[in-house]
Amino acid sequence: MANSSIGRVTESTLIQPKICMNGRYPFDFSHPVALSELMAFPESQLDRLLESYDVISQGQHGYGARDREFGLASSREGRIYKLALLLDFLGARHIADVLRSGSGSDRSTSRRSVTGGFR
Repeated sequence: MANSSIGRVTESTLIQPKICMNGRYPFDFSHPVALSELMAFPESQLDRLLESYDVISQGQHGYGARDREFGLASSREGRIYKLALLLDFLGARHIADVLRSGSGSDRSTSRRSVTGGFR
């Protein structure tokens, strides 16, 4: 999968969508999107994408208790958690891991840590 083979990560790194179980792309994510654009998606859009991909109902893909607690900690942390969950599902696990490791920082720092950690 294209997202798992991302080498150098920058804000312009393209994140590829996956086709849903119905054979279509999600309405909000039908073409590749720059990482910076994906990170700016409003939480409502992230919720729709996670629903479209049926990620939430799949038991968080077997993530541990730490990740579930992280998702409920605060709105900001919950948003980062949803981004990480989506990136994991899309195959960009290394980017998701960086997001999770920077969860205690503000949004701009998290964005910098995602792109800065791979230069």
